[in-house]
Amino acid sequence: MTTMTFDAGRAERIDKLVALLAAPGTTRILTELLDFGPLPRHQQGSPFPEFGSSRLYHCFTSLRQRGLVEIQLADGVPVFAASEAAGDLGDVYDALNSWAKAHLPHTVELPYVTRVHETLALLGEPFTVPILATLANGPVWSEIIERLIRPCVHSVTARAAVAEHLPRLATRGLIDYVDQDFDTVALTGAGRALLTPLAAVDSWGAEHTHIPVGDQRRAVVPAMAHAILPSPARRWRTR
Repeated sequence: MTTMTFDAGRAERIDKLVALLAAPGTTRILTELLDFGPLPRHQQGSPFPEFGSSRLYHCFTSLRQRGLVEIQLADGVPVFAASEAAGDLGDVYDALNSWAKAHLPHTVELPYVTRVHETLALLGEPFTVPILATLANGPVWSEIIERLIRPCVHSVTARAAVAEHLPRLATRGLIDYVDQDFDTVALTGAGRALLTPLAAVDSWGAEHTHIPVGDQRRAVVPAMAHAILPSPARRWRTR
């Protein structure tokens, strides 16, 4: 059973790491590089027919700035390659994929990349990470959740954040109210299982503190209309 001691600074950093990994194109590009190896720098568009050239350029530039993609030489030709930090994302992606297969039935027959993307999108919704972290060790009063997440709240009050997002997480099937007055909240089985990929993200971030997160913000929402679907021309993992 995965548990974690709540720490506001740590929860906020995990939240930003999730946002970084969930940024448009990140999962798609990194899994391509990890599965199939480096890509010629001046032909990087060929495996990504779903991206326009300007968007693809922006994605690669952003990934380089964050230390996840680097330029190397292969037989004297510059190529885009996954960095060492990106190479260590395998366990994180596998944990995200496993959770989606178990708890997002609509993704079971979909590609690996899409399942990873969907779990990241769910985690990337506002206040999901800090709220889950407060509940990691058992049921908590909603007032205590407000107090604990207050350092993570920047644009609204903690009370407003809890009032809006606890019902959303209950609708998502991640938390449940365990008393008749709806004052005490606990993780469901799916919510507790989601701590495993959260812990994987946390461990990855702790090993790669040089990866800048800055003011990274959530970029996607969990809707299939926004999922990055594969190109039929490529060989895809469907684990």
